[in-house]
Amino acid sequence: MEYFRQTLMGFVEILMKTYKIFSTNGKLIPFITLLFLLIQSIFFLLNFFSVKPLVIHLARKLIISLLLVGDNPTANHASDFTKLVTVLEDDAQILVGLEWIFLLVSSFTSLFFAVVTILASSATYAGKSINVKELLSLVWKPWIRAFVTVFYITLLELGYIFMASSFMLPFVLILGVDLAKSFSYIIIFVLASIFYCYLSVVWNLALAVSVMEEKYSGIEALGKAGQLVKGLKLQGFLTNLAFGILYCVAFQVIRKMNEKQSEAVGISIALFAIDFMLLVKMFLVIAYTVLYHECKKSHGEEIEVQKSIEYTKVPAGVPLIIRADLP
Repeated sequence: MEYFRQTLMGFVEILMKTYKIFSTNGKLIPFITLLFLLIQSIFFLLNFFSVKPLVIHLARKLIISLLLVGDNPTANHASDFTKLVTVLEDDAQILVGLEWIFLLVSSFTSLFFAVVTILASSATYAGKSINVKELLSLVWKPWIRAFVTVFYITLLELGYIFMASSFMLPFVLILGVDLAKSFSYIIIFVLASIFYCYLSVVWNLALAVSVMEEKYSGIEALGKAGQLVKGLKLQGFLTNLAFGILYCVAFQVIRKMNEKQSEAVGISIALFAIDFMLLVKMFLVIAYTVLYHECKKSHGEEIEVQKSIEYTKVPAGVPLIIRADLP
């Protein structure tokens, strides 16, 4: 019982330190967050307004082609189908290509801001000051290490999704479409989500490890994160669970708000939803930076604070905490 009480207190402490880092770091982290939200909002609007005409054009071509086929019942339908596919292929390739471009640019931008946030919040946690110029001089090498780590994390996530889908497939085949509305489906989905929250503790911490430590990236960062989180994994799990519940509640509320709305209102709600989810993601990144420092202290390891291009070693016994004069 004492263990769970200490774990709960540690989890609450992580959330409190996360909020303090976000709210007491002057203008730096709020500036990073607002810039990130602005850029991603622009990407969303560019994506929507560039893809919408293509989708409409593609739909019109499809409808016209189907009408022409229907008006000529004696024609060779195999030949007509081939022509239909040829007509739609070019537009479909452009559409898919645009979506891939936006996805890649958005993903790279998100990773860049995640690395910047980890560096800035780590410096704040250690009571160090850092400005935008120093951050930009530090970010590129950690970004490359983080990119390699995220690549492996993505493979693990895809593997987990495949495994969970394979487990649920027999139930779908047996129970049919009614499974999605059944209590059994809800239980399976909740259990799969909870297990994902548990597994992703190491994955999320590995991102902080790859940013903060030069020696680790990819598989090595995942292994190091697994070693560091021993004894504090339940706190990381509770952090994932809390943010996951926040995601789900916000998604359901926004989905209800978006029912039977005009296009302009729908776009505004979607934009608000995206910005809210990204804001939660930023808080989660800061929370795992805090957890990284807590793990390093619990193992008695030196903490590398990236104040300049050269690392400053801070002994684990030194209390790495936000300055007391900050509210």
